[in-house]
Amino acid sequence: MRRARLLLCALWQFGSPALAGAQVEASFDVGVSRLRQATVPTGNSFSGGATLDWLGERGQLRATMLTSRQTESRWTGQTALFGSLTGDSQSPWWQLDVAASNYAQTSAAPTSSAEGAARARLGTGLRGLAAGLGGGVSVTGGHAAGVSRALSDGWWSVGSERLVASFGWTRTTPPPAFGGRTISYEDLAGGWRHETGVVSVGASGGLRFQSSSGPDADDWELVDATVWFAPHAAVIVTAGRTLTDFVRGTPRTTWIGASIRLTATAHRSLVARRPTADGSTPRLVVTRTSAQRVVLEITTQHATRVEVMADFTDWQPISLERGQDGASWRAERPITAGLHRVSLRIDGGAWIAPGNLPRADAGTEAGVGLLTVP
Repeated sequence: MRRARLLLCALWQFGSPALAGAQVEASFDVGVSRLRQATVPTGNSFSGGATLDWLGERGQLRATMLTSRQTESRWTGQTALFGSLTGDSQSPWWQLDVAASNYAQTSAAPTSSAEGAARARLGTGLRGLAAGLGGGVSVTGGHAAGVSRALSDGWWSVGSERLVASFGWTRTTPPPAFGGRTISYEDLAGGWRHETGVVSVGASGGLRFQSSSGPDADDWELVDATVWFAPHAAVIVTAGRTLTDFVRGTPRTTWIGASIRLTATAHRSLVARRPTADGSTPRLVVTRTSAQRVVLEITTQHATRVEVMADFTDWQPISLERGQDGASWRAERPITAGLHRVSLRIDGGAWIAPGNLPRADAGTEAGVGLLTVP
């Protein structure tokens, strides 16, 4: 796994500037599910997990941990780290990704994997395409195997709706438990998500076309719904079926489950957030500090988190820093002069137009304001 550690260290050294000043969010999940896995009788499973996210202007990292008790004598545990870094521009043309994981279960050898990928991008955070190549290594017990991948995906966002599609080719040699012969397969997938801040609903599915060690074609499905019933708590319901992941060592699984998510960061919820002191929408003011850079300042009372996304952030959310007065939030960044589209979010609520800016004309951009930068 030396190559895997070098890969992760290199990405951290290269990507740490992009994560400087990043927003950090932690969440904890506790749930129960009814599941069926290969070689395990259908039964109830009790699980607990944690997720830690770092979200920067150009990069993001996610660390996850999940443990599950399936029977009195069977436990499983998973840990994973995912990272992504994009080019330094409003419409970056390249993207680097890394992933590392470990999966273990009672009375079986654990599986560890590490991968990296490089992609060329076309478009913005709202809509675009990406394609590239990747590779890595997967180790189960004393069995090590290389992994080769070709990847492509596309995305399209309109208002609260987001559509995604992907196609990938994978070649690897699974451990003896999964057949032990070199295989290659193609995955074709698509998904939809509706996001309002209080409610998130998604559905996705895909087809796998496999060369050996399984059926010629197979499919997977996933549906999920999340409702934030309080600023720091949500209920999540999921159901679906996954295929065997030969690289990460996870078996085919069918399940339906529910869980409670607790987070340290406030979200918009069914419990109404307190309004600003004067009941008005937060205001956005921009001040130029140099020929290239400007300061964005938003004034709002009682907020615990303020985010902005705009055409000059590639429609990716960035977090503002709270001022000493507790009511002002600021961010400094390079923005060209002229007319820009911008939206803001308070405490994980809905994206809205700043109260002092004219709104964009398009009906799907009701939460977008028009900002003139000097």
